[in-house]
Amino acid sequence: MAGDRWIPTTEDELQAALSDRLLVEGHHVDFKKMSAAGDKANLGLAIDLASFAVDGGVIVVGVDEATNPPTASPIRLAGMKERIDQVGRSRVEPPLLVVCHEIPAAAAQSGMGYLVISVPASPMAPHMVDGVYRGRGDSTNIRLSDAEVRRIRDQRRQAEFDIRSILRAEVERDPISGDGRNSGHLFVVAEPVFADAEMLLPVAGEKWREWLSGTFRDRAPRLTAEWAPDISSAFRVVRGQRGWALRSWNGERASAASDREDSALELEVNENGGLRLYSARATDIFRDDVPVIIEVVIFGLAYRVVDWARTIAAESRFVGNWRFGIAVTRISGARSLTIVQRSFMSDAPKFDDDEYEAWTEATYAELDGDPDRVVECLVGRLNRALSDGSLPLPKRA
Repeated sequence: MAGDRWIPTTEDELQAALSDRLLVEGHHVDFKKMSAAGDKANLGLAIDLASFAVDGGVIVVGVDEATNPPTASPIRLAGMKERIDQVGRSRVEPPLLVVCHEIPAAAAQSGMGYLVISVPASPMAPHMVDGVYRGRGDSTNIRLSDAEVRRIRDQRRQAEFDIRSILRAEVERDPISGDGRNSGHLFVVAEPVFADAEMLLPVAGEKWREWLSGTFRDRAPRLTAEWAPDISSAFRVVRGQRGWALRSWNGERASAASDREDSALELEVNENGGLRLYSARATDIFRDDVPVIIEVVIFGLAYRVVDWARTIAAESRFVGNWRFGIAVTRISGARSLTIVQRSFMSDAPKFDDDEYEAWTEATYAELDGDPDRVVECLVGRLNRALSDGSLPLPKRA
């Protein structure tokens, strides 16, 4: 899938789709017979990639579009994926990551086949090539006018509003509040863009309890830092209104306050792939009653959510975009626990606001190839406020 668009995965599927006109050139699809080498060809490829990055689409290399109907015309695959990745990173501004899938040709044509380039709608769109903003018309690449560039940027601002609304809704439904609350709390949300509302139903299947535990808890990757509570403590598996959940406490969601606040953690996985992570231990009290922010909890669980989004995308074959948001509440006056532990108190600046919020959008290619950048977008500003950015972010061990 490219977002919610079907793409072939075998030579037979490609040939049938072309013959039956199930796959035709248009706003979201383009065919290329052969991509020649050289600077001029790379420029043309960069323009293709940047043009599709506005609304997303698929470029199928190895199709002769001059025939009626278009016909499969396999190419030599060696080095093609690497070349396209390099063009997207070096000739497009800002750099663009795409996902390439090879379709091998018949066994008699060793090394030949077709390349399907999935270009997701980029959160950084519109992109430029040689100083010109590019977009896609009905079936051709176009130069974008100033008005079109403004329209696309307005749409991006609306997307930020959408993820902020989801994030604020999670903060408002904090199960521990009022007199039962003592600590700062963490909320991390992830939402696939334009995903099927029931995307995960076929993936979870009838054995959804085993799938939930195995995918998110039992096989959680080991990271370069440890903290508590982590997903390993979420022993209870429940079915909710929007999907499924792993919790560290017994009973209903509202009963979290009856357990120890510093052990409360919940991961909700919605049927559409959306994730909602809650931890009630974002802060603590250090010696001499100094409030501290436990940044390893915040950074580590943010990484987990980004990694789980990548896992969901891979299992459901969703290569569209994801939007992420993070909020840490009741942290005014708190300092970095790490800085306080290893240095003088004066070296640990106080956080001067009651909440921290950040949000970002990422393509599947970024989740798969550069998850650290996505995590940095979520927690980097908090890191800089607490330590001038010196605190290490957890990574895969």
